[in-house]
Amino acid sequence: MTGDVLVWSCLGIGMLFVLMSGWYTWRLYYSEIGSGGILARLEESGAAGKENPLVMQTLYNSWIGADKQSMGAAMFYLAGPLLAMLPFGWRFSEELHSGYLHVAVPLCGRSAYLGAKLTVSFLGGGMILLLPQLFSILLTALYIPAIKPSVIYSLYTALTHGDMFAGLFYAHPLGYLMAVLAIDFVFGGLFAWISLAAAFFVRSCLVAVIVPYLLLLLADSAKTCLYYISYVEISPLNLLHPMSAPNYVKGWVVALWIVVLAVGTLSVILVRGCRRELF
Repeated sequence: MTGDVLVWSCLGIGMLFVLMSGWYTWRLYYSEIGSGGILARLEESGAAGKENPLVMQTLYNSWIGADKQSMGAAMFYLAGPLLAMLPFGWRFSEELHSGYLHVAVPLCGRSAYLGAKLTVSFLGGGMILLLPQLFSILLTALYIPAIKPSVIYSLYTALTHGDMFAGLFYAHPLGYLMAVLAIDFVFGGLFAWISLAAAFFVRSCLVAVIVPYLLLLLADSAKTCLYYISYVEISPLNLLHPMSAPNYVKGWVVALWIVVLAVGTLSVILVRGCRRELF
């Protein structure tokens, strides 16, 4: 299977999850707040202060990154790392074990090949996570207004004092969206690098993708070690979901994960790539 087909397939799956989440939030908005909910009752009664219910559900707590209940959002952030890994780990594993490098490396050089592979996989993995979330923001903005959230209604956002970027969310919500999307983009690129590193140790294309994903699931299950101890979120899957972590999200934990994944994967790819006799 070609890399382009895998990229578009993974991107399409991500978009499907966004549509599932959008359908859920649309029904929820119009049944509870919109024409079939609170606003309709306020109009019938002639009550004032219609802006209050609108603050309860805005664009900023309704896009897929803030969706804490729908199956679409749950599946996107659960399968997101796998979608970012699959096209690039699969393709690199094929190139690594099929003899393709006997032709490619002499033509462009070892360093140029590895540099191009690292760049393309990082940008591609990041875009697979970024584009569906951008699409979710644009889709949600079609039916839910982008009203500035109020800290009074923090119950509806699950983002409180102590969480990373909490102050930015209530002061400049658009800046918050840009910050969390940038973090997810970096995580997507690093997830793709993990599958590249795994390809040096196994010959199967599928195993090169599945094993790193299982390691991420293992790290996710390890979050229970901190329950009732520090209340700090350590699961990379929960950190990927901007507003759905059970524990407090701390910036230093996110930075630590990024450094560990970047240094670990780059070390394996560069060291093993330079020493491999196949090159």
